[in-house]
Amino acid sequence: MQSHQLDAAPSRELEPISTERSAKRQNPLQRIRCRLDTLGLLALVFLIWEGLGRLGLINDNLLPLPSLLAVTALELAQSGLLFANAFSSVSRVFVGFGIAAVLSVASGVTLGMFPALGRRLAPLLDLLRPIPPIAWIPIAILWFGLGNTAAVFIVAIGAFFPIFLSTYSGISGVKQAHVNAARCLGASPRLIITDILFPAALPQILTGLRVGVGIAWTSVIAAEMVGTRAGLGYAIQLNRTMLETEAVIVNMIVIGFVGWTMNYLVQRLEQRLTRWNRDTLAVG
Repeated sequence: MQSHQLDAAPSRELEPISTERSAKRQNPLQRIRCRLDTLGLLALVFLIWEGLGRLGLINDNLLPLPSLLAVTALELAQSGLLFANAFSSVSRVFVGFGIAAVLSVASGVTLGMFPALGRRLAPLLDLLRPIPPIAWIPIAILWFGLGNTAAVFIVAIGAFFPIFLSTYSGISGVKQAHVNAARCLGASPRLIITDILFPAALPQILTGLRVGVGIAWTSVIAAEMVGTRAGLGYAIQLNRTMLETEAVIVNMIVIGFVGWTMNYLVQRLEQRLTRWNRDTLAVG
């Protein structure tokens, strides 16, 4: 009887593991089904929108029908304007966000390692942080003039604070006992940053990057409306003055799609780099 109980025990211990593996195998199918449901819902919305417009219940001068939007999008794509404007906006976000990421992570790590310096700079940061990026547009134009530099500056300002705050919070949250133990073992400051502080703060840093890229994208659209001669924001402003409502909405849809793509890529990067953290929490 005792040997029978011992033989049965491993099967009960392995059961949760097999259940977890089967759940992981079902996850891709569940994700595909969720995406198909989302696409189906969007298609239903467009069908209802088109139907109400055909019945005359929607003023197509104020809200063009999806069929007209599709024709306009095809025309803009064939002319090359849609892709050129999207490329201009994405390139500005890429440069501005890269600058903001480097400066904010470096600043967050530095102030997190030296709390006294962080307390001294806190009033200045608390004063600048609530200022929205769009409020910096006149200053950017005054400093850099019209063009890419001003737009990149606005993007960097918008993305800086979310990344900085997340980095500073992550570094400050590392237990000082771990840092002291590393110092006692002879670890250099560089090793403390790369092997202790940065890995521990990585989940929060990546969360800040995901928030920052969204703010960077909205910031560049606002900057392009008044300070550039190319980009999706400029295209919206130009078509608004020409009363081309369908072109305005097409560019808005492209803005939403590109912004969603950026957020998705950063989210996937976050999931891949912090997989160890999720596994640790699951085990715990």
